[in-house]
Amino acid sequence: MAVTPGQSAARAGAKATSVALVRHQRPSRRLLAAARTLAQRIQRLDLAHPGALASALKWRQEIGWRQEQVVQWFAPAKQAAYAAHGAICRQENQALAPYRVAREALDAKLTQWQREDPRRRRELEQACAAARDASGRGLSLREHWRAEVADMLALVRAVARDSSLLYLLQPNLAGLNHLARAQRDGLHLPGIRITRVALLARDQHPAAIASSNGEKNPRGALLGDKI
Repeated sequence: MAVTPGQSAARAGAKATSVALVRHQRPSRRLLAAARTLAQRIQRLDLAHPGALASALKWRQEIGWRQEQVVQWFAPAKQAAYAAHGAICRQENQALAPYRVAREALDAKLTQWQREDPRRRRELEQACAAARDASGRGLSLREHWRAEVADMLALVRAVARDSSLLYLLQPNLAGLNHLARAQRDGLHLPGIRITRVALLARDQHPAAIASSNGEKNPRGALLGDKI
């Protein structure tokens, strides 16, 4: 069988992915060991000791840039894997697409044929039971029932009348968090509790600030050290 350009690209991508993963396997163990060592040191930290606060803030910064190093270290392997996965999925979809179209068309024809005469359902069931493919697998006639929200307000009212249906409503947490960030303690909604959490955030790196101002970002400025 002739190999298509798509197949060649998929195979090349898969090979590149496996090579990249092998190259990153041993160095990634060093990254993991460094992460575990730092985590163990932090677990033993007692902020009641003199100088512990300075150590905590120093380690908090160290966590940030070490995470950046890990992400950059794995980036080439991830990019190769993503490219290979994309090529393989496109090739698979191209091969499956005609079957999907044919199945949908055939199912639509059978459904319409059955609806034209309700007595045909029994005939269709018998034909499905007798049908067998090369592997001996047959067909069965199944019905799928689905629900869609036609009137959200009516659904909310129904749930308000019957609390056992409360599981049908899911809060929009993304929207609520957006309101909380915008209104802060001014947000007052029944059933909603606003909480405030103090988080440590790293300042923007000077090299990144210079780059955003149009200055050249020197190579390696973000990660000065190597693990």
